[in-house]
Amino acid sequence: SSFGLSKEIAIKRWYNLERKLRREPKLYAAYQSFLTEYLRLGHMKLATVPGTYYIPHFAVLRDSLSSPLRVVFDASCKDTSGLSLNDRLHTGPPLQKDIGEVVSLFRLNAVAITADIKQMYRQIK
Repeated sequence: SSFGLSKEIAIKRWYNLERKLRREPKLYAAYQSFLTEYLRLGHMKLATVPGTYYIPHFAVLRDSLSSPLRVVFDASCKDTSGLSLNDRLHTGPPLQKDIGEVVSLFRLNAVAITADIKQMYRQIK
């Protein structure tokens, strides 16, 4: 199915977010810093092509020293056709191993190592 228009709802949601950010200067600074970094890394760019699909975003605050702010892109937001970007995506097979299998592997050796991959869901190179 063809995509509906998404710019109007994204702008409306941005204005609501902007009002919230103006009331909380620290949140505003953190949000601005995040988006500046996102732009610097090439994860976003200015939309100049007609028919671009716009994804609204919002802030989630966490009790974390390393990353208290997380920006969430809402691909579940419906466009004018009544469908979201998520509705249109093909659901493939699970990429993660079965959790039971992963946990049982911890019993095989005396030492287990885990890691947290920074920005894993934004871009993998």
